[in-house]
Amino acid sequence: MGIRREIKAGDFVTSTSGRDKNRYYVVMTAGDKNVEICDGDLHKLNKQKKKNIKHIKYAGDGEKTLTKKIECGETMTDSEIRRILKTFRES
Repeated sequence: MGIRREIKAGDFVTSTSGRDKNRYYVVMTAGDKNVEICDGDLHKLNKQKKKNIKHIKYAGDGEKTLTKKIECGETMTDSEIRRILKTFRES
């Protein structure tokens, strides 16, 4: 098994197992074994999904503005999350 990159708040990840397999998410909070993720659609900001870190895969660094908002606790909207994820998927 290779070395896993440390996942932090603001990173883009994909789910590797479960009903949401292959969906893209933004990491809102990251712990040692679990993360809370959001996509603004299926899992909204007010009801984030708690997921085991073994069941996600790093997909890319988040936008600097997004990461800063998460770290500072600034208000975001579900539509903002959806827009950012759409831009990431299309790039």
